[in-house]
Amino acid sequence: MAMCSGKEGCMGKIIRDGKCCRHLIQQCPICFENVKSTNTIGTKRLTCGHSYHSDCILEWFVTSDECPVCREKQLDDPIIIFKLKVEDELRKKYKDAIQSLEDQVSRYEEEDLPNLIPFHVDDIARYMSGGMIIID
Repeated sequence: MAMCSGKEGCMGKIIRDGKCCRHLIQQCPICFENVKSTNTIGTKRLTCGHSYHSDCILEWFVTSDECPVCREKQLDDPIIIFKLKVEDELRKKYKDAIQSLEDQVSRYEEEDLPNLIPFHVDDIARYMSGGMIIID
């Protein structure tokens, strides 16, 4: 087994350029600053081996589930798992809210809502443009 060239006596598994994740310094592909290749509070190494500052990759994960460099899906990443769970919960809540709203609209349509409102569409347009509504 080849030894890490990052520090004398290191027995870490080589991941890139002859160094283990503890000794390899990469450039964050998002902000272009140096970043260690470990998973710590401030850094995140994805399953593909690319490393990022935690803040940088978290911002990226808002809109994508893939590594920004190689586009490998990160579906086993705990952050992505949590994000997908939250998205599913929100979809369920929105679906329920939309269904409830559609039910209310149907009830109002059955009650002949247009006859309950004492003004017309032209009156609403006039009001929104700063004019007065005169109710007969």
